[in-house]
Amino acid sequence: MGLLVLAVAINCSRIPENNDPILGIWVRSSVETSAPDSQTIQVKEEWIFNDVYLGRYQVFHNNSLHFYTDYAWELQGDTYLIDYYGTDFPKDSVRLDNLTDPRQLLMPSGQIFAEKE
Repeated sequence: MGLLVLAVAINCSRIPENNDPILGIWVRSSVETSAPDSQTIQVKEEWIFNDVYLGRYQVFHNNSLHFYTDYAWELQGDTYLIDYYGTDFPKDSVRLDNLTDPRQLLMPSGQIFAEKE
């Protein structure tokens, strides 16, 4: 009886492994011009998805960290929802395009949201 209780306790305490293909770092890069001096700024946005449905969003300006916040993510059907809780950012809705190399996350409009790093 004791072995049965131990076996049940061990099986119930396992954390399910998350092998979702979204796990990892996704990036989007752009170039902005600042007014009034027309200086060029290289902007790199990163979304780091981890296996416990959380992540970190970071923005770099010319390779220096400019902003970061945490987020939660979930998969509903074939759509990933990103919730930047604690901010006034709207939720992002993206889907994974497995046919491209590198892999891409696409917005509902079909535009590229980010690419796998």
